[in-house]
Amino acid sequence: MWRRCPVAAAKRERDAEDARRRQAEATRTATLDAYEAKHVNIHAAAIAILNIKVLVPVVLDRVANNYTRWRALFLVVLGKYALTNHVLNDVVNADRPAWVQMDCTVLTWIYGTINADLQQSTMLKNPNARVAWLHLKDEFLGQRESRALLLSTEFRTVKQGSTSITDFCRRFEMMAATLCDFGDPVGDRTLVLTLL
Repeated sequence: MWRRCPVAAAKRERDAEDARRRQAEATRTATLDAYEAKHVNIHAAAIAILNIKVLVPVVLDRVANNYTRWRALFLVVLGKYALTNHVLNDVVNADRPAWVQMDCTVLTWIYGTINADLQQSTMLKNPNARVAWLHLKDEFLGQRESRALLLSTEFRTVKQGSTSITDFCRRFEMMAATLCDFGDPVGDRTLVLTLL
């Protein structure tokens, strides 16, 4: 009876696996080449932006607690320039110069729209845009339960004092939006009753 040589079978398996890997890499390269070619003009426009604060006029700050607003504005700009994958996707294409350049552009935008304290803590991570994005998200939305409890207490006990009614209402809206981000939404009825 004829038997297969286990060494030859193992070699064929390795060769087949290498061929699959080469094919996957070729497909990845072709896909990325097509994506970069399709977006070359829009990415050139993104690189040309010298002042991101014109497009994202909010400076992210712990004291202002304006993460929700900053995030929404920032994602709109990223969408406009086809760059949302740099902050919403874990895939890193560090072997692609165009990807690295656009990631540096997004990271520059992030640094340009956050206050100095947040810049310092973010830079300590030596991040790419995704790492910086996740760090900022954790800074504002981490420990949701305890932060929601503290903010809920403040929401129900805040007093107008000498602030204008417009500023007071705006403050209530911001607290309600933040509570919603923390998973503790405030209904319109509760918002009105608390305000009264």
